[in-house]
Amino acid sequence: MVSVLDALGAGLLIVSGDLQVEYANPAADQILGRSLTGDSLDSLLDDSAHAFGMDVRRAIRAGIPIDRGEVTILNEDTRERVIGYSVHPRAEGEGGGTVLCKDITAIKELQSLLDESETFALIAEAAGAIAHEIRNPLAIVTAYLDLIGESVATDDEARSLMGRVYAESERITRVLQAFQEFASGAPTRRVRIRPEELCRQAIDIVAADDVEMPSIRFETEDSGPVWVGPDAMRRAIVNLLRNAREAMKEGGEIAIRISSTSTNAQIRIADTGTGIPNEIRQKVFRPFFTTRAGHTGLGLAVVRRVVEQHEGRLELHSGEQQGTTVVIELPLASQVGSIRTDD
Repeated sequence: MVSVLDALGAGLLIVSGDLQVEYANPAADQILGRSLTGDSLDSLLDDSAHAFGMDVRRAIRAGIPIDRGEVTILNEDTRERVIGYSVHPRAEGEGGGTVLCKDITAIKELQSLLDESETFALIAEAAGAIAHEIRNPLAIVTAYLDLIGESVATDDEARSLMGRVYAESERITRVLQAFQEFASGAPTRRVRIRPEELCRQAIDIVAADDVEMPSIRFETEDSGPVWVGPDAMRRAIVNLLRNAREAMKEGGEIAIRISSTSTNAQIRIADTGTGIPNEIRQKVFRPFFTTRAGHTGLGLAVVRRVVEQHEGRLELHSGEQQGTTVVIELPLASQVGSIRTDD
């Protein structure tokens, strides 16, 4: 019987009436981060599983079952884990009970990703609608500005004011473009293209900006082609390069490295800039989140959306004053089903 309990995927605790842990299977020890057999349940009250221990203690003493409880604890490397559990007190008068627990962190993370995906879709739809409603009136305003500009060509003060109006209308145009990029759906036309070609094209686009560029180091292995919408993926890489440049106002280096495995290509873009503080690192890919005046907060959200639309994976590694590295991982064209030639 013990061997069967030891083999359970879920954690199992058998607790006596005086709150001693008579038995804990290996899964329970792993989930809770320690061996509990022979210890008092109260020993949990001194560590990160305090809330779990309190709930189990209360349920067993009161004889009231808990069908579905959840608690967040810290493991040895201080990462948060979500534990789901149920408590089943023994019959009245017998005391004690059994506790089942399971690490449901992965389930919670998946649920969070699904919720975020739905939110992204709603925001993208709204962004597209806003862009559509503003685009036509803005075009009319710009046309009238051109006409007015011609009539005040000799008035220096009026021309100065007109210049400011033009600058603001161009800023609105850039915001609309960001909205449209974020709202765009998955690319309908995909091609086989090598990641290094995408990166070289993106470097050329960013280098053409009227802004001083830091030095760029480009390393590449012999990577196979990926199956992507080239415009969308190139735009994502451009956004990352511009972000890296923004993080290095006083110079530095952007390192681009392309590598591959038997199934994936990896594009790694690292800068030597100011880095991202821990407290905002989880927020940087959210739509409209920005710490920079005059920015829409959609650049990195577009990157995330594009990568996900291509069945890829996105990672960010950063620390304050330690620079930032963003990794795009994409399946090789040879791994994508129903490979077609260019449409």
